[in-house]
Amino acid sequence: TQSTWVTRLERYLKVSDAHDYVITRVLSLAASPALRVFSWDSGGRWGGRDWDPAKLPTDAQIVMHLFCTFMDIEFSGEEHFSKAYFTSLVSARAPVAGAREIRIQQTSKNPPHFQLLVRDRNATTSAASAPAVWAVAPGAVNVFHTIALFAHYVRTRLGGFLEHLDLAGDAIALLQAVHT
Repeated sequence: TQSTWVTRLERYLKVSDAHDYVITRVLSLAASPALRVFSWDSGGRWGGRDWDPAKLPTDAQIVMHLFCTFMDIEFSGEEHFSKAYFTSLVSARAPVAGAREIRIQQTSKNPPHFQLLVRDRNATTSAASAPAVWAVAPGAVNVFHTIALFAHYVRTRLGGFLEHLDLAGDAIALLQAVHT
């Protein structure tokens, strides 16, 4: 129904209270060949004003939010993908919620930075099962490299499945982007 589609679309905008900005920015990014206007640590002009870090998300934050929202919609696990496989702005000393084998962790808002946390699935003690950090180089392509590394891990270590979701299937087709 139409209300279902509206609800789904609204979820993509929740990265910021400035929904008009997010719509405008996503349309600009989508229209730009090879994401030429992508500004990983800032955004674009909006309403005749320069991008404001206090009010608006960076392009990297928008991209990660779009990825997590898409995965939330497709994911049929007990939790949403964004709750089960994404950790936002957790300090290095804070415990990571959940015992998932792999998680994307945002470590910095501005400049945005993401990395992977990976637990040894064969570990038997809590100390041994503390997640290892898979560092991803900071900078303009960090968000894309993090998503690609996440997909690569799922393909090579989890047989392409995130619980019951086939990331190589037609609905997602994420693994084709990282297939060697």
